[in-house]
Amino acid sequence: MKSLRTKLTALALPLALATTALITAPTASAAETGAAAYCPQPAHQNKDSDFSWIWSSLGSAPLRSGPSSECPTVVNVYPDTKFFFHCYWVNKYGNAWTFVRIEGTQIYGWMYEGNIGWGGSAEPCD
Repeated sequence: MKSLRTKLTALALPLALATTALITAPTASAAETGAAAYCPQPAHQNKDSDFSWIWSSLGSAPLRSGPSSECPTVVNVYPDTKFFFHCYWVNKYGNAWTFVRIEGTQIYGWMYEGNIGWGGSAEPCD
């Protein structure tokens, strides 16, 4: 006959493991699932002399290393930050992104056109 301690341990262990799994269950990364992040690197040139700011209602908008929300953020751009357009590119999801340079810096990156006041560049990158 099993002791009371053995029975309680047998009941408590699955409950403890289930609770731990709910709290610490890791999410699979792109590398673990074999899925790669979509971060294209299209050629770009300074073809446009226009400029803009981000919509002030956003608070901030990410300037990304490529024209996709899956690309790493270079820096967050805040209202009243002026940036200059170079050209735009449409990604595989049909979203237009403008390659920009922040005024007074050598910081470049891709801004989703939905975040740009009055739209992005009128000049295609290709």
